[in-house]
Parts: sequence; C-alpha cells; structure tokens
Amino acid sequence: MKLRVSSLFISLILLIHTALVHAQDAPESDSKLLIEKAKQCRDVTERLDRLRCFDRVFDTPLMHIPKIVEHNQASVGWIRAMESAAKTQDGSMMNLTVQGTEDEHGNAWLTLLALNDQGRFSKDQKAVLMMSCIDKISRIDLALPEAIPEARVKVSVHGTTQYWRSDDAGLLLSSGRGMPAISLMRKIASQSSIALRSNAVKVDGLSFDTHELKQALKPLRKRCGW
Repeated sequence: MKLRVSSLFISLILLIHTALVHAQDAPESDSKLLIEKAKQCRDVTERLDRLRCFDRVFDTPLMHIPKIVEHNQASVGWIRAMESAAKTQDGSMMNLTVQGTEDEHGNAWLTLLALNDQGRFSKDQKAVLMMSCIDKISRIDLALPEAIPEARVKVSVHGTTQYWRSDDAGLLLSSGRGMPAISLMRKIASQSSIALRSNAVKVDGLSFDTHELKQALKPLRKRCGW
C-alpha cells in the first residue's frame, strides 16, 4: 500500500510555515517565546491535540476539521470518519486506515465518500460511510457534515433494514455493533454500488461506490475475526 500524505501532516507544515512568518515579524524576544511554545507542541503525542496546541500558539484555525469539533460537539467516531475522508486521494472515494502490525493487532477503518451530495449539505460537503473494527468490535457509521434532528433513523440497504442511532450532536449515525454490522458489511461488499433508503431526508438517497470494497475490507475482517 502506497503511503498517503496525511492532511494532518500538511496542516502541520502550514502551521510551521506560519510560525516562521510570525517569528520574522515579531520582536526577537517574542520570536524566541513563540519558538519555545512551538517546541512544546511537538512533544504532544495525540495528533489532534498537537495541532490544537499549534493553533493556540499561532492563532490559526484547524483547516481539516469543521469548526463544530472545536466546540466539543462531535463524537470521536465522527472525527475519525472525517479525518479519514480528508486523506482520500484525488479520483478515489475510499480511504483505508490500518493501525498496528500486519497481523490481527490494532484497529482498522475504511471510509467511503458519498457520490451525490450536491445541494444536500451546505457548500456541497460530503457524507462519509465508515466501516471499522475498533477494539475487536465491528461497526458501521454514517458521518454527516450537518446535524439532523432524528435520534433514531431507519436505514435500508438492498433489502436489509436497520435502525441506526444518532449521537448527541446529531452528526453520526451508528448501526448495531458486532453481528448486525458484519452482516451489513457483507451485504454492501457484495454490491458494486449502494443507495441508502431512509426516513431521514438528509440520508435518503445517499449513494456509494462499493466495487472495491470486498478486497479493502480484509484488514477489518482479519482484526475482528469474520
């Protein structure tokens, strides 16, 4: 698998560039202080926290994460889905993230960008379908660019109907974990494309290209044992 340039890495480079600009424009004492604070940010191990640290130091926004995340309204699953989708290469609608070694250890998740979001959400932002094996548990989530009011949503895929729960922010819909998620992943992987049917207006009609999904799901299957 070819290494992909992370949007987080790109953002980090831009933040470092901003640091240099600040350092050039500021008095020497202020420049040294900025550099010292930036060095402290480098020691932060969690990627999002590290970028937030740079954001505070240089007063620059995190470009790859919608503002709502900074208000602590989005769930970890939603952030994971959107971070993965941001790494999708041009011409592709899929991104696979694998943690740990090539054996059964570590988490893995795969995201698909919706094909037909034009006019559905503001600025034509895209919904993201995420399939994952997190802590040995299979999951399917639908991350939405904008919140919906429904707390429980009916979702049908090629004859299989489930009820997905919304998170507190109304941004992430989740199927049942374990066997319900595995069963639906198998159903989706057997199709070249899918269209979601739902009683939620923002969800109904979302379509995804799944013709490469069967092969891409192998790391998830291996880690979750199915």
